[in-house]
Amino acid sequence: MTKFAAFGTYIQIGDGAPGAVSKTITAATAAANVATFTTSVAHLIVPGDKFRVTGVTPSAYNGDWYAITAAGSTITADIGSTPAAGSVFGSLIKLDSFTTIAQVRDIQGLTLAADTIDVTTHDSAGAWREFVAGEIDTGELSLDLVWDPDSLTQQAPRDDLVSRIIRSFKVTFPDLTATEWDFSGIVTAFEIGAPADGELSASVTIKGTSQPTLA
Repeated sequence: MTKFAAFGTYIQIGDGAPGAVSKTITAATAAANVATFTTSVAHLIVPGDKFRVTGVTPSAYNGDWYAITAAGSTITADIGSTPAAGSVFGSLIKLDSFTTIAQVRDIQGLTLAADTIDVTTHDSAGAWREFVAGEIDTGELSLDLVWDPDSLTQQAPRDDLVSRIIRSFKVTFPDLTATEWDFSGIVTAFEIGAPADGELSASVTIKGTSQPTLA
């Protein structure tokens, strides 16, 4: 069994930019591997953004793509094939762009925990308590930072706490396949430390709000 040091693990925060609302596709065509998608309303995607297409026939249009051009209600992307014009149309949504949070010293609390429900009754065998599994909790993730007050990536979780926004996060591990732990969360604490004999530091607490994926 291969073993890995934790050094090199990093956490990224999604931008949650405008445009992350699903848009209805009204047309899809392709030429020389480049697809052109038309949406019913303006999509707010810009060149370089990653977006996801679902529900289109032919299915070759479906997938995660990067916008080559984007203006108004039209987006182009290299999809690696040239299918016939779309006959059934689905939806398109902008995917988050992720930025690495700088100077993270420690990451703790990637936890999955199930509640237990006591279902003991008077006729439970041998008077032993009985339990069934209840709801599953993502738990909290904590970060220890060497704090740089001017770092935009370190300011982001602090700003999110104030605005009470749900954000996408991604933890990437330094194994051979760069395994990722993806989840949504709310920043619930941002604590600053400034000891006389130490560095400026900050600790961040993120409460998971959805089922995470590990892949």
